Amino acid sequence: MPCWTVSTFSADREDTSDHGHALTDAGRTRRGAAAAGRARCHGLRRWHHRAARGRTVPAPRRGTAGALGRAAEVLRHPAARDPRRCQPTVRLDLALVSRGLARSRNHAATLIRTGRVSVDGAAVTRASRLVTDQSVIHADADRWVSRAALKLLGALEESGTPVGARVLDAGASTGGFTQVCLERGAERVYAIDVGHDQLVPELRSDPRVVVREGLNLRNLVLDDVDGEPVDLVVGDVSFISLTLVLEPLLSVLAPGGSALLLVKPQFEVGRHLLGGGGVVRDPALRQAAVDAVVDAAMTLGWACDWWAESILPGTSGNVEFFVRLTG
Repeated sequence: MPCWTVSTFSADREDTSDHGHALTDAGRTRRGAAAAGRARCHGLRRWHHRAARGRTVPAPRRGTAGALGRAAEVLRHPAARDPRRCQPTVRLDLALVSRGLARSRNHAATLIRTGRVSVDGAAVTRASRLVTDQSVIHADADRWVSRAALKLLGALEESGTPVGARVLDAGASTGGFTQVCLERGAERVYAIDVGHDQLVPELRSDPRVVVREGLNLRNLVLDDVDGEPVDLVVGDVSFISLTLVLEPLLSVLAPGGSALLLVKPQFEVGRHLLGGGGVVRDPALRQAAVDAVVDAAMTLGWACDWWAESILPGTSGNVEFFVRLTG
């Protein structure tokens, strides 16, 4: 009886002498399509990499590398369309400093935030805006030596506090508060700071300014203001609680004088209560900082007759407050 053998090969394979089996037309088509796809991807990656380096390269053509025309238009690097994008970029605040349009990054940030900077004719309010050497940057002149000056200006206007003839600037730093007091009519300003060489030259050389550097406010005595009480104390101190320097500050005030002091919650609540970046985010903690300063003043026989949030936050974003103390 004839013996029939049933082949176990699938219908799309056939026996061959050199490989044992071979692909049918359908199999070859699938393999060929995969190879073509790999060629397309490889060609597109090489083209896109060259464009990303800023080289002017033609878009891939249809042909042996595959149909890349439409994909090329979608993935074409911006530098291939706009040569200006190949130029190095820098943050706007840094560009203002490097071009001499701002004294520092903080000063630049203030100019930008208050809408006094334009790039290529358009106003910009983001310090992180990227510009190139070809960008046309304009900044309105700022006559204040620091952003602290703007804070004190806002407090003086809102509270209606008179400056008087003699003023003590506690924590003078570069001299923002000192400058404002001089422009408001002060005849003598004692610029006191524990640091050295921070006051700007234009104020240091002003005959109305008495510079007291390296003086810790805890050790302040009447002799430091030439033995005569002052009409107004303004203060912006950092890295120390106001409650620790209130007594010496108030001791040099003349009868009827007042103190207009900046309360910085980040230096009042304690490090363990600070949020990310050293910012006090809890409104209750901010209020507690103000209350602590006011309570300390009351124990010394002084009262707070006005307080308000500063028109500008601290450089890290902390909300700050002014308090006015009177005897």
